[in-house]
Amino acid sequence: MRVVSAVPTESISEKLSVQRLSEALGVRNLRANVFTLAEGSMSRHMHREQEEVYLVLDGTAMIDVDDQQYKVGEREALAVPARAWHRVANVGVGPLTFFVAAAGGGGRRPTTTPRSKADPPASRPFGHFSIHSRITASSGHASAARSTAAHRVS
Repeated sequence: MRVVSAVPTESISEKLSVQRLSEALGVRNLRANVFTLAEGSMSRHMHREQEEVYLVLDGTAMIDVDDQQYKVGEREALAVPARAWHRVANVGVGPLTFFVAAAGGGGRRPTTTPRSKADPPASRPFGHFSIHSRITASSGHASAARSTAAHRVS
C-alpha cells in the first residue's frame, strides 16, 4: 500500500491533464482518475458495462447524461449508469478538476458517438475523450454561484 499524489500532472492536451490513480496505486478492478479540464468539453461517450461516479473537486461541471443536463459544483457527485451517453463540460470560471471512478466491464473501451453538427470539432483524442475548444451551445454558461446539490437543468 502507498499514498500517491492526486494532482493531474500528465498532459493529454493543452486543455486536459490527468493523474491515473489506478495505475499509480496498482489497482486492477477499479478505474480511478483525476482530471483537470481548462475549458471546453469532452466528447459524448458511453460505457456498455461500466458505471461511473464523477466527483467535482474544483470548479463547475455540466454533465449531460442521455437527454438530461446536470450542473455539478465543488464537492458534489453524480453517478452515470452503464449504457448512458454522457459528456462533461467545464462551465465555471477557471479550471475544472474532477475525480472519476468506474467499476465493472473489465476495463473495456467506451463507445463514442459520431459528432453532430452542433458539436464543435475535437482538437485531440484521449482514449475515449476528445477535448473541444469551446463549450457546446446546449450546455450554456453557468453562473459563478456555487450550487448546493447536483441538479437537473431544464
